[in-house]
Amino acid sequence: MFRTIKLIVAYDGASYVGWQRQENGKSIQAYVEEAIGRIEGRHVGITSAGRTDAGVHAIGQVASVQMHSEIGTAALVRALNASLPRDIRILQAQEATSDFNARRTVKSKHYQYRIIVGNSISPFEYRYAWHMTQNLDCSAMLAAGALLEGEHDFAAFQAAHSSVKTGRRPPESIKHIIQNRDRSEAGPTAPARGLFLVRVNY
Repeated sequence: MFRTIKLIVAYDGASYVGWQRQENGKSIQAYVEEAIGRIEGRHVGITSAGRTDAGVHAIGQVASVQMHSEIGTAALVRALNASLPRDIRILQAQEATSDFNARRTVKSKHYQYRIIVGNSISPFEYRYAWHMTQNLDCSAMLAAGALLEGEHDFAAFQAAHSSVKTGRRPPESIKHIIQNRDRSEAGPTAPARGLFLVRVNY
């Protein structure tokens, strides 16, 4: 008889190719699946709420897994953390309904992007924020961010090489970029190290 377990996972993504298991490189999924597999005595696949990219961190990633083992949830957390790398932690495990699926039942996700502005950045922060030496126009950023709300085709913001150099643009240019769906107009991609998956809502 299978049990469906919901896991809350936190990780420092700096050393990984992302959540998803890949042929080349270390992934968070692979480590968690292997840790669960040692308890189950078989390979176990897990489903996450989202496949964070290389270098992206998580405070509240959610995963679901079906297990035969009758191990209690508190003991499961201890057992998994005992065998996982220190930069991957299972924060919580709980019994879920049999139809719970960490990806299919998501209603929304909450991400946070950290930027530190100043002449220098602490050596304890550089892995977890984008360091910028120039001042930012927060009012313009908020105005541009508001234009991203709603349902849009965000093809212009997909990861890709961009010929546009970092610079200033009016907030209303966001509308034009979304409508054109041209990645080259969107500017350079912000580094992954500042991005955190904070919470998944069901």
